[in-house]
Amino acid sequence: MLQFYHSAKSAIGPFPSDGKEIAIKYVGMGEMAIREMTIPVQGKAVLYTFDTSGSGPFAEAKLNTEANESGFNERRSNGQQAGKALLADIQSQKIRARRDTGDNIIDTLDIVAHSMGYAYALGITDALKGKVPFGRFYVIAPENACSGEIDLDAFEEVWQYGSNLGEPNADPIHQQDGVAPQCAVRGLPELEKRNAKKGGRAFIPDGELKGFLRSHSIENYKWIFKKEVKDIGYVKPRN
Repeated sequence: MLQFYHSAKSAIGPFPSDGKEIAIKYVGMGEMAIREMTIPVQGKAVLYTFDTSGSGPFAEAKLNTEANESGFNERRSNGQQAGKALLADIQSQKIRARRDTGDNIIDTLDIVAHSMGYAYALGITDALKGKVPFGRFYVIAPENACSGEIDLDAFEEVWQYGSNLGEPNADPIHQQDGVAPQCAVRGLPELEKRNAKKGGRAFIPDGELKGFLRSHSIENYKWIFKKEVKDIGYVKPRN
């Protein structure tokens, strides 16, 4: 928690328009503001990504980029239990799904995951894989995305949405997701190179709200639904 607070103090812009960012940076109400956010609280927090501009208000800014694998694995394990419970409800027809003549489920499951929910969603897919057909996986501002194993080929499509930390021409550090500094879902860049229609990363466009907290908040991802058919990360409607 302390590392998160110091990271926020250094990386939030000098004139934030977000109330929670103001509280963290200036008012001394960081703990109260942080309680309202979903943030990593387990595992080590010692590795940082620094702004390399060398000058200006963010010369000492840093983001906590230490992989929190213990917390990630715990959430994935919890998701596995939830997935088993979901499968039991489907098999008992408490949750109804269409089946073919061989009693195989033919309804397709699309998944939307945000932040720590990414690890939880992976646990659910662990329990359902081979039993329920997977459709599209929409991953929004995931926490520790590069930590978890994922079978990308099990899905029709996999799209990750978020800030562009570490990418060419990345946004300045005060516009990056400081709650869950972004890295690619494991294997996703390679999938995008092989077949850009099956998956890839879509970054927060210019003109949309960005910031230490804003780049993470799910309420600021409505831009996903503005994408057109030709765009990376286009959300196809289901019939």
